Amino acid sequence: MKKATLSLLLLAIVIFACKKESTTSTKTPVEYLKAHKWAGVSVTINPANDWFKNGKKITDIYAASEECGKDDIIGFSSDTTFYSLGGALKCDSYEKDTLEKDKYFISSDLKYITRDYFFVPSLIKEISDTKVVFETTFINPDDKIQYVLTETYKAK
Repeated sequence: MKKATLSLLLLAIVIFACKKESTTSTKTPVEYLKAHKWAGVSVTINPANDWFKNGKKITDIYAASEECGKDDIIGFSSDTTFYSLGGALKCDSYEKDTLEKDKYFISSDLKYITRDYFFVPSLIKEISDTKVVFETTFINPDDKIQYVLTETYKAK
């Protein structure tokens, strides 16, 4: 009986002694967003939608976009401003390097981001030092259909 008790005690000590302590700190969404500039790698919509108003319903908005817009990046400032920067490829000869500036807000539960031009919050589906995924659910006022827009960005 003593051997069994001693063996269990030693086993418990070994198990708890081997438990690694986590040294990684968790950043807030704002800290992740501010740490990098972000390049779009994917924008999808479900169900298919006539996104470009050309009579063609698509689900992969990014693939159907002009190449000159695919190299644009976005950045987030500490003052709750986000901005879009034009890449090397310009869609128009008069296109500025800074395309837009707008406000963003993170919800108190740190799960949603609201960007002024979207009018509805986006779920922060994934966020890290290398990748951000936003998911926005909305009802299109034109066709009254509920859509899910998923945007994926990688750190630059």
